Amino acid sequence: LLSLAKEVKKRSLHLTIFTGYLFERLLEKGKQDNAILELLSLADLLVDGPFILAKKSLELQFRGSSNQRLIDVQKHLPPAGKFIFGVVLLKVYSLLFFKTSFHTVSDNHFIEQVA
Repeated sequence: LLSLAKEVKKRSLHLTIFTGYLFERLLEKGKQDNAILELLSLADLLVDGPFILAKKSLELQFRGSSNQRLIDVQKHLPPAGKFIFGVVLLKVYSLLFFKTSFHTVSDNHFIEQVA
């Protein structure tokens, strides 16, 4: 996935990653695997959290269920160099690529702070 994400960014495309993991969990996994952090560093938008059928909503932008968050990764990724590296498999369900930015999405749809 990392090489595909690099190619997407090389072509100046928008990169959105959909994952069943929470952003905080990916950051923890990134302490063991630099590739996870590198992949996240290339992403513009992350949709995190598992799809939960009971929380399904067709009114949400870019999400299937209300527990999933839209995260502006570039605003919330910690500075590089604070991590210890090892090996962990990143489970990413799918990648979507957009040429356009998400300027039409209001700021309140993005996570402003990740605890």
